[in-house]
Amino acid sequence: MNASPVVKRLGDEIYVSWPGHLTVQFGHFLDGRWGLMAEVSVLSGELGELGWGQVLLISNESRGKFTKRLDKDVAALFDRACREAVALYRRPPEWQRITPTTQGAVPWLWTDWIPANQTTVLYGDGDSGKSLLALSLALCALAKLPLAGEWPIAYMESVLYVDYESTAEEHSHRLALLARALEVPTVEGLHHLQAARPLPELGEFIRAQQQRTKAGLVILDSLGAACAGEPESALAAISALNTLRQLGPTCTRLVLAHVSKADAAQSGTARKAYGSVYVRNLPRANVEVRRNEAEIGGLGITLRVEKNNLLHHKPAPIGLTLAVTDDGMAWQRAAPSGGAGNLRSRLLGALPVAADDARTVKSLADSLHADPKTLQRTLERMADDNLARRVGLGGKGKGQEALWIRVAPTTDADPDVAGTPWEDDLPPPREDRR
Repeated sequence: MNASPVVKRLGDEIYVSWPGHLTVQFGHFLDGRWGLMAEVSVLSGELGELGWGQVLLISNESRGKFTKRLDKDVAALFDRACREAVALYRRPPEWQRITPTTQGAVPWLWTDWIPANQTTVLYGDGDSGKSLLALSLALCALAKLPLAGEWPIAYMESVLYVDYESTAEEHSHRLALLARALEVPTVEGLHHLQAARPLPELGEFIRAQQQRTKAGLVILDSLGAACAGEPESALAAISALNTLRQLGPTCTRLVLAHVSKADAAQSGTARKAYGSVYVRNLPRANVEVRRNEAEIGGLGITLRVEKNNLLHHKPAPIGLTLAVTDDGMAWQRAAPSGGAGNLRSRLLGALPVAADDARTVKSLADSLHADPKTLQRTLERMADDNLARRVGLGGKGKGQEALWIRVAPTTDADPDVAGTPWEDDLPPPREDRR
């Protein structure tokens, strides 16, 4: 057969075929010291798979061993296929000439927050609603709905969710609750991958799926687990982020990431995504999500743009609360909160200074109408900042039974009124602190 083959690339796999007769599939390329090696499968339209194995493509000996059980005509076509595969694999990307051109409007998935066709890192502490927010964005993109009934989200035909933390069943349950609240009867186009291997090893598999499904959005949850090595390593971070970058110029990448333990303990200061500096520098945008610890009886978050290379300004932070009813759950707009800072000021107004008047987390939660677990975490962070102190031995390690006081300020003035490091945040003094 002298006809020229059809050569095409799908993800990192290369197909060389003579339609209706023979197809040779190449994948898992390794360009090493001895040349280009690949896993190869030879498929006949009539007989099915004729051969499968690993071949050093430029080696006559390696190709000969692979084809010695094949028909002579097939072996000749296989040699031609190897040449075509090597040529396509080693073909460099094309240079583009840049000329002065006025750029049109910047495309966005979510205007001013998540640029389209770029990589954005959405980061925050654990249990801050990152995965739920990402799933909500996917649903809005697929169903042509605005987020929280207010912010338009660009339509996507398909979305891939590469998941290193939870399961398809968990996301299916959450998706059902979100869709029910938004009155979306069916959700089509969301593809979930429960991943375990490092992201660079799954790159070609994800790229192939993205091309097959024409996915316009790929969500990675989360970056630390996806890295092939320590996230603090520049090599690990660059490798993972570049794997996503190779998804192509028409794919938006949303990367979920965490913050360091030290950053998580800070309430009022800006935080950054955990890992190498490249976690911040390589993506075009970084958005912080912070749980509002003063939120009563539900999930409230504040979103803040930490970096966006496509804007000359940063949008004002926005607040979201998750309304949960019998009909499902949906995000609603709320006033941005200072997060833990608001709860800290309330605690500083409620905690006594004297050890004899120390209070339990339960009593504080009752008087402040706040969640006991949230109060416990906030008190522990305040202790790290020398704003509060645990006293007494009873209940140590049992959270709500521990006794807490406010650290007395170093000033001669009335400690309840002025001279404290938090004086601007303190509410008016209260007579009864019990």
